[in-house]
Amino acid sequence: PSTIYRHDGTKWIRHQRIDTNVARSCHHFRMGDNNYIAVANLGDSSTVYRYDAKKSQFVPALILQHEQAHDVEFFCVAADNGCYMALADKADAG
Repeated sequence: PSTIYRHDGTKWIRHQRIDTNVARSCHHFRMGDNNYIAVANLGDSSTVYRYDAKKSQFVPALILQHEQAHDVEFFCVAADNGCYMALADKADAG
């Protein structure tokens, strides 16, 4: 598991534990009104978590199957109004 911390205005406090499997990288991104955290795990799957304001927690939104992810990046392309996520895994290592 990995820990998400929240700043309470004075100090950082533990907010939530999320399931990870040897997490190598994580990145926040925003689409519309939603906040996400994408976690690249060294195991056989990685998870994208969406913030649920009613629960005040990040909840699993998508599970990506792969082989040993090392990094995850999120980006938007203005030309086609699309948002993309790239996951570098063992297959990309050559």
